[in-house]
Amino acid sequence: MQALHLYRTIAQQAEAYVNEKSSKFYAFSYPVTSEEEVAAHLKQLRQVYPDANHHCSAYVLGAQGLQHRASDDGEPSGSAGKPILHAIQSLGLTDTMVVVVRYFGGKQLGVRGLIDVYNLAALQVLEASTIVERELGQQIQFHYRYEQEPFVQRLWKKFSLKPESHQPDMTGILVQVKVPLAQVDHVVSEIKSISDEVEIGPIR
Repeated sequence: MQALHLYRTIAQQAEAYVNEKSSKFYAFSYPVTSEEEVAAHLKQLRQVYPDANHHCSAYVLGAQGLQHRASDDGEPSGSAGKPILHAIQSLGLTDTMVVVVRYFGGKQLGVRGLIDVYNLAALQVLEASTIVERELGQQIQFHYRYEQEPFVQRLWKKFSLKPESHQPDMTGILVQVKVPLAQVDHVVSEIKSISDEVEIGPIR
């Protein structure tokens, strides 16, 4: 059983290839965290493989994997995007995208055949990706004065945190940090002792 504060995703891009009755299926996996990233990867593949017959895809986003979408891109309804999506979900993955590019080989595969080969291509490329477990967290942004730097440094050390960005201004520093979900309440409580400007982002 997956721990409450952990989620599964892929660590890096991967590629796989399946040949079925002379049709060529090129599968690509991507770690993604937004629909903008999804659109960018799909656009790039359409540019790299402009003469392909289909660019079928699916993705899952969000801490609970509730945001998802599948595209058949001209293949019979439900024969491509859904099998790709099923492959992602069957492995319990989120923040993951798979695209399968098809070059038609001249022989019809039938809906059942398409379902099987798109699912196979997706599973193969996901198996080629490194699957990792990561801890859920929340993005916290706050502003502190320069003289409070020692307190903030102690905060980083106490909770083993690493800030993601620093933006100095006339009065202090605006900082962003991702905090493990189990530590959010404790960290926020300490930050509020020195700053009234605290923003807490969504769970990710």
